[in-house]
Amino acid sequence: MRAIILAGGYGSRLQPLTLRIPKALVSVAGEPVLAHLLHLIEKAQISKVVLSLNKNQEPIEEFFGDGSDFGIDLEYHYEHSESDLDKPGAVGALNQLVQELGPEESFVIGGDNTVYGLDLDKMLAYHRQKHAAATLALYELSNPRLVEQYGVTKTDAEGRIVAFQEKPSVKEAVSKQASTAVYIMGETFLRKAIPDYIASTGKADRIGDLWHHYVKTQELYGFPFSGVWGDTNSAESYLDTHMRVMEHRQIGTVVDPSAQIDASAKLIAPVIIGPGCIVGAGAAVGPFSTLEQGVTVGNGASVIRSILYPGVQLAEKTWVEDSILDQGVLLGSGCRVEKQSMLGENVQLDAGARVLAQSKIWPNANLSSDAVVRGCVKFQ
Repeated sequence: MRAIILAGGYGSRLQPLTLRIPKALVSVAGEPVLAHLLHLIEKAQISKVVLSLNKNQEPIEEFFGDGSDFGIDLEYHYEHSESDLDKPGAVGALNQLVQELGPEESFVIGGDNTVYGLDLDKMLAYHRQKHAAATLALYELSNPRLVEQYGVTKTDAEGRIVAFQEKPSVKEAVSKQASTAVYIMGETFLRKAIPDYIASTGKADRIGDLWHHYVKTQELYGFPFSGVWGDTNSAESYLDTHMRVMEHRQIGTVVDPSAQIDASAKLIAPVIIGPGCIVGAGAAVGPFSTLEQGVTVGNGASVIRSILYPGVQLAEKTWVEDSILDQGVLLGSGCRVEKQSMLGENVQLDAGARVLAQSKIWPNANLSSDAVVRGCVKFQ
């Protein structure tokens, strides 16, 4: 049994962070998002894993190597494309890979997912018991509004999927059962159904469209599970996934021995403080915050439910809430970064600058003292 991880997306909705690193390497609870999937796969004793990547994602191979650190054999497959314009999409990339490696029953997993509580062994046994063409792992959404971001399914009493909708409106959704981008596809489905779908529709992008196309004619089954499932498709979903994983893994207060924490600083669990970090007098970090290597949080500063990448420097009395700051960001005294904002690599905010909620600032931007920005800020 093999696992195929589709990680070739550009992560455009997670820019500006993904202008620097592939989405598979963004940090969730102190580890790259792809590492969480490899833990899941290793637990199921699936030894062979194939990563499907685009031509710009060699840093993933450099980071994970041959997979031996995870007890698996990692193989890398790069999509065939001459430019971004002829990129094959998820279905096309899967078809390319199967044509090269052969159609073998496989787990097929979206590379930006984080999953806890799904038993892959039980899912495989269920798939084979049902003689399914393909089986989709399903997760009940707690927030009905989220159906508009995912594919949702309706199943009958036997677990067969009888309806599939890709990102429906709340009013039109047939259920809150989301397809989690964890699938088992049988040999015949990989060998015949996928090439036939591409030939008949001309589509090679979203796997959700593939399920919608075959829901009436193929034996598609749903395997529900509970636990934690999330993605890193946006600042909102990334931060939510990060928080729920920290909670699920019962992370308390994790402080690297090399970090310097002032006696008057307050760390609120769950919180992760990486190597070489400095947290000044009267500062507060947490809950649900991660400081990666070499982050400095100045006196009286606050970091709440946020992810700070290596080398971020916060001056005194800064405020960062529900946000993501990429490496090298510098915030002057009294700056504020508000909910669901993202600051790219080496952004600098001078004293008193304020970034309003849901804003994005592209790398190397410099905001002057007391500036107030909202929306997407790009500097040429």
